[in-house]
Amino acid sequence: MISQSGVDAAGRPLKGEAKMVAKRISVWDKRDQLKDQKTVMIANMEISRLSDILKINNTVKQRGAEIFRECFEQKLIQGRTALVFSASCLYAACRESGQSVTIKDFIKNSNCERSNFISYFRFIIDTLDIQTENVSPKKFISRIASRTEPPINAIIEKHACDIVDQLSDQAGKDPIGLAAAALCYVCRLKNYKHTLRNIAIAAGVNEVTVRNRIKDIEKYYNKKG
Repeated sequence: MISQSGVDAAGRPLKGEAKMVAKRISVWDKRDQLKDQKTVMIANMEISRLSDILKINNTVKQRGAEIFRECFEQKLIQGRTALVFSASCLYAACRESGQSVTIKDFIKNSNCERSNFISYFRFIIDTLDIQTENVSPKKFISRIASRTEPPINAIIEKHACDIVDQLSDQAGKDPIGLAAAALCYVCRLKNYKHTLRNIAIAAGVNEVTVRNRIKDIEKYYNKKG
């Protein structure tokens, strides 16, 4: 905080050029403080907005704001866009707690480029040493099933979850693709008329991705005998 007293360290009144310099520094300091306050306010508003849209709980939302404040205090945001940086902080909080919210969800609801978002996210977790959890494919099964036309029933969902449980070694390998593949695999076994394309669209992933994950499932069951 720059003193507004107009005196030097010894208590003597500032005069002439020294007084003018002190006044200019004081003005710049005020402007910087207002700018900082505005940046934090914008970041908090963006974190709240995304949390509401993506149904992120209050604990994770507060953690996202906490990560942003820590980055701000360490001046990590300098030269970076506040809106994108705050969104990346919230995503870091989601990954830290194992929430089933994807980068695609954030990109869709943020005014940012994927490359910048991912770059900021990696910078944040590396600098602050944030430990991220692998998201279980099971967390995506219900969401994909409800988006499929027509929606996939709970019985198929349960069978798909059982398959994912058995493929624990695949848990960190494209969880959305694996969840979609498990649903598609069970639908085929039960002769349901949900196509691979239908399920891939509902999951928001490429058909090739789902097809490759189905091959992983088939390999597992072939080895199992």
